[in-house]
Amino acid sequence: MVKPQTISMRQVTPEDEAFLLELYASTRADVQAWECSNEEKDAFLEMQYRIQEQFFQSQYPNADQSVIQNGEKRMGRLYTAEDGKEIRILDITLLQEYRCSGIGSSVIGRVLEKAKKVRLPVRLMVERFNRARSLYERLGFQIIEDAGTHYLIEWTP
Repeated sequence: MVKPQTISMRQVTPEDEAFLLELYASTRADVQAWECSNEEKDAFLEMQYRIQEQFFQSQYPNADQSVIQNGEKRMGRLYTAEDGKEIRILDITLLQEYRCSGIGSSVIGRVLEKAKKVRLPVRLMVERFNRARSLYERLGFQIIEDAGTHYLIEWTP
């Protein structure tokens, strides 16, 4: 079991591309139930991953894109953007085997510590039925906007 205090983060590099695609695919278990070939599923997942990456690049060109790791073992990613008014968590994703282990809480806790220092709120969008919502609520996030399928939630220092 990985201890949250042994987790580090570093900037994404081009060598992380295959890992990031694998990580994205791990969030889309629904695709595995589709009645099509594995090649078609893989092509779809890669297309969706690239669209998501292009969105982040176009909307948040100065975002901090980090790989979450323990030693050399890559475990997930954290994308954040800061604009002087807020720190936005764009994405936090862990591989399945590291979910519900305290690592996500630890990583988000680091973002909250930074927010305290710079006195900015932390905001993120979360799907209405995402299991991580309970984590965000435990950490003190509150719903500030209902966007239908998602909530905009905020933590204030």
